Amino acid sequence: MRARATVGISTAVGLSLFAGAALAGNALTPREARESIASLLGRPTSEVRIKSVSPGLVGGDATVEAELGVTFQMHREKDAWIVKSVRVNDRHWEDIGLLRRALDAEKAKRAQSDLGALAAGIEAFRRARGFYPDVEGGRALVDHLSPSFLPSVIREDPWNSSYDYRRTSAGFEVESAGPDGKPDTSDDIVMRGPAAGETR
Repeated sequence: MRARATVGISTAVGLSLFAGAALAGNALTPREARESIASLLGRPTSEVRIKSVSPGLVGGDATVEAELGVTFQMHREKDAWIVKSVRVNDRHWEDIGLLRRALDAEKAKRAQSDLGALAAGIEAFRRARGFYPDVEGGRALVDHLSPSFLPSVIREDPWNSSYDYRRTSAGFEVESAGPDGKPDTSDDIVMRGPAAGETR
């Protein structure tokens, strides 16, 4: 029989918010951050406390540290306790597995956007120099391209693993190892050039 425990805590949550700087031309304010987070969660603004707002690495985004009430439901499986579901304030329970899958889907979109930016930088380099960068790995690639061919530094994918780069007989490949962090598995996200946009 599974043991159950409910733990109520107040937790700090780091959120990246796109502040619309291109339109507004202003830095994100704590009030705007509070309203955006409360709207996302479907909660009153009074339930969200903003601890800090920091500008992002590139224009148009910011990192917000917020505090809100979160309750975790835990289950004992064999010899370990695992988080099974989570509830923000008094909302219904959310299955942690479903949340992870939804979050991974959003992260995959961001990884594809990053790979598109890397591929564009690689192609800009080739147009200027007549050949693809002759380096190994994503970090060396970014060092080679930035800042002339890559305006923003893109070193890690949304799962905190380095992007990979390799030259191929047809051009190049840039790759994220995906949610599992292991290369050459079914969840890899790959963009190939010169036909950028192909993924598997």
